[in-house]
Amino acid sequence: MATRTITTGPAFFIGTNAHTAATLRKMVRALCGHKEAVDDINALKVAQSGTTQTFTVSVGGATIIAATDSIGDYAAVLDTAQNITFTGEGGGTRIDLVCIRVYDTDLGDSYNEYRLEVIEGTPGGGTPATPSYAIPLATISVPTSWAGGSALTVTDLRRTRTQQVGGIMVGISSADMPSATEGDFRYDADTDRIRYYDGAAWKMLPGKRIGFCLTATADNIGVSGSWDDVLFDTEEFDTDAFIAVPGRLATISSTWSGLWMFAFTVEFSGNATGIRAAGMELDTAGSAWGGGTPEFVGGSEFSPSATVETRLSATFIKNITTADQRVRVCAYQTSGSGLNANARFTGIYLGSI
Repeated sequence: MATRTITTGPAFFIGTNAHTAATLRKMVRALCGHKEAVDDINALKVAQSGTTQTFTVSVGGATIIAATDSIGDYAAVLDTAQNITFTGEGGGTRIDLVCIRVYDTDLGDSYNEYRLEVIEGTPGGGTPATPSYAIPLATISVPTSWAGGSALTVTDLRRTRTQQVGGIMVGISSADMPSATEGDFRYDADTDRIRYYDGAAWKMLPGKRIGFCLTATADNIGVSGSWDDVLFDTEEFDTDAFIAVPGRLATISSTWSGLWMFAFTVEFSGNATGIRAAGMELDTAGSAWGGGTPEFVGGSEFSPSATVETRLSATFIKNITTADQRVRVCAYQTSGSGLNANARFTGIYLGSI
């Protein structure tokens, strides 16, 4: 068996091999997955010092991607925190862009270095464009004639990356969620959850089952022939504070938009003649609910002379896409020897679709 060598090239960090800048940039491109990003959640963060005119850029590194493979990607490291002063001027609010920008003679520039730059906008105008071979860090909205004394709006534009290609960011607070690159994953230590970035926003991958299970032990359901909301007084589990008991409404926030499975059982006390029914209703938080027939009627029984069922139940699967949807269980009866009703209501998050 023979081995044929087609070509050779310098191996990195072996012996006295020397490498051109372009070759090393290609190594950066390979190691960082060709992703423009800062190193971690704390790297190159722009923050105002109280309400003063001084803003600080923290230490850290970044990768600035190039347009073609032949150039490779750039790595820049700020090893000392830097202060920047902002002052307003006449003519309206000015939006300034803070960025890290690379200059390279291979690109036709006159020098080889990176620069921390502030690109000032036009008073009353929009956000300045990010230059080529630069990574945006933040924008600062500077009001007319501002000279300190108030907190300014700082919009974080940093994209964070995993510690290595295919890795997962660890120890990130769920309250601090900067932009990332599509396909990145992160673990939120404070909530024990895993998220992925879809190119526009962080989406949740439940690290444990998400949902709630509630019971009502003695809720009063009238016999007026109208729908009454069931009052739940006990929670068997509630992973994300979907409802405060005693309460009637479970609220599904935008964090958990996606496919849900709901199941409920309403058990009336004693048999009766007439009509009994149970159902589930969804609406948007803050809107009024006028009663009426619920969206999902889980079961109903009608008998003018004989007794009707004491237990009604149903299961539904619903794709919730509207933020802060409220979910409730309601019951209905026209007669009954007893007015109390026991109930169980369970909601389980199945995931985004």
